[in-house]
Amino acid sequence: MTLLARYTYGDVNYTDADQFASQDSTTKSAYVSLATSDAQEQITWRVFYRSDRTDYENFLPYRYDQSGWNSAGRSIATCAWLENTGRRRT
Repeated sequence: MTLLARYTYGDVNYTDADQFASQDSTTKSAYVSLATSDAQEQITWRVFYRSDRTDYENFLPYRYDQSGWNSAGRSIATCAWLENTGRRRT
């Protein structure tokens, strides 16, 4: 099993800008997944969740969420199947 977790934070601050288009913003992103780690297994899978958030000083916030799972299997060395499923919300 492999667990991957990642979080990033960003902040933009226009201290001396007096233009409306130059506005402050804060961005937060998170990603977490759990997956099989042996590529030689007959069936491999991964579940994940991703979230992005940006808050602006003068505009509406941006929100993006995605969750899903991937699975793959093989019956012989040269034949494989792959399935992707997920849900997005913006």
